[in-house]
Amino acid sequence: LTEHGIAAAARGLGAALDAGGSAGALEFYDGEGGSLLARLRFQRPAVADVVGGEIKFFGLSPELDAPGRGKAKWARAVDSAGNAVFECDVGMKGEGATIQLDEDDFVRKGDLVRVSDFSMKLNQAK
Repeated sequence: LTEHGIAAAARGLGAALDAGGSAGALEFYDGEGGSLLARLRFQRPAVADVVGGEIKFFGLSPELDAPGRGKAKWARAVDSAGNAVFECDVGMKGEGATIQLDEDDFVRKGDLVRVSDFSMKLNQAK
């Protein structure tokens, strides 16, 4: 995608996540069997900025009672009605995943899951 295309995609993602009566959510799943690990709510608006082909999202509300245990391997973003907006892989920064988290940002303390911020890198045209 070009820089213009990435900005348009970010606006579209933001509109889809912000649709409905409340904020959408980001659901984290493990790689084995797709067990739901946590469901964190987006802020409204969800998209903060687009810089250099990277969509920056506002922080997510913490999950206070996470339904699962394990390491997040993929995620599904949904709108407030539960309609899927996108699915992608999850990893730590530098691993090349679509959603890249800081190691310290994906913290499990008992049943608490917290992600302060995250970004999604889209491929740019060369």
